[in-house]
Parts: sequence; structure tokens; C-alpha cells
Amino acid sequence: MYPARYPEVIAVGASTAHGEMADFSNSGSELDLTAPGARVVSTAMSWNRWKRGGFGVCSGTSMATPHVTSAVAFMLALNADLDCEQIKRILWETSDGLLDCQLVGDLNLIEALEKVLENREGVVRERRFWRFWY
Repeated sequence: MYPARYPEVIAVGASTAHGEMADFSNSGSELDLTAPGARVVSTAMSWNRWKRGGFGVCSGTSMATPHVTSAVAFMLALNADLDCEQIKRILWETSDGLLDCQLVGDLNLIEALEKVLENREGVVRERRFWRFWY
């Protein structure tokens, strides 16, 4: 369905902590990638008048999409010249396979960022850069 069918859109599904497609996730040929979307700790609003805000556990593709959005932001921070097709290709090539679905992969941020750095010309990687990721 639209907007997932637009070529410039990255259609995101939800995966579980066990590396499987979440049973509530969107699926289909338009799906490009999955990301953690089951039982994700997030901010929450409470309608209880004694307690406002806090944290809760949520599930859904709305929990998975910010993971991919931030990955794209990191990729563009490393190489602002990437276009939509390149970003989608890198995310797909570096994704981890899901246990129960061969058509789509699960986001792998480290691999995606390493691929962006490998593709940049004249970049010298220093190991200390990655200490925050490992």
C-alpha cells in the first residue's frame, strides 16, 4: 500500500528480539527492511492524573521506524552525497536475515555504517571512532 510503494520510501516492518518477523508487522513485497519493534521501551503518556509521562513497553512498526530513520541520519552524517537508492541498497546489503522470512532483512546499523565508510573516497578510519558502537 502507499506510501510504501513509492520508490523513495523505505518501508519498515517490525522484528522481534528473537530475529523473527513480528506477527503484527506489515509484510509484503513493498517491505524493504525490518527493525526492532516488539516490546520496545519508549516514553509513554499516562492519563492517570497522579502520574504524567514516564516509560512503557510498546510494540508496532511505529517502534521500528525510528531505528531505521536514525540509521539513515547516521549514514547521511558520514556521507551527505548518498541518494535514496544508495541508502536503500546499503541497508539491504548489510541487513541480517530473519529466521522466518527470506524476503526481507533486519537492520544492522554497524554493518551499514561500515559500508558507508568503505564507500567514501579518501576516508581513513581510526579504530577509536568505533569505540562508541561496540
